Amino acid sequence: MFRCLWLIPIYILAVAGLMYINVILLGFGDSKFPKNIDMALGFYFPLWLLVHIPHVVLGWGMLSSKRLSKKANAIQFALLLLSILGLIEVSFLLDLPIFVFPLELMITYWIALFLRRDLLHT
Repeated sequence: MFRCLWLIPIYILAVAGLMYINVILLGFGDSKFPKNIDMALGFYFPLWLLVHIPHVVLGWGMLSSKRLSKKANAIQFALLLLSILGLIEVSFLLDLPIFVFPLELMITYWIALFLRRDLLHT
């Protein structure tokens, strides 16, 4: 379970980077709010970080396996992290409502299940 603790700081930095790019560089975000660094890292970053923590926990729990080598585990978690960041990006850009969250959780579950099945049989 603790073999891939590197996932947590990378997840935090990646979400902060996504929100910075989306709000500051690309100018996306709610039109009621200013597009500045305070909004990117003070509002959007904690919101999207916390909303998608269950995805990370679900994937982490499903993919933790002592039967895999460290390299295979690292590949598995990196692919999971990329898929979660993809879900965050799609949710942010399309401004999806909160009731889509369970669907995103199911997508994360299926991705983790696929990664687990695929890498356990290699």
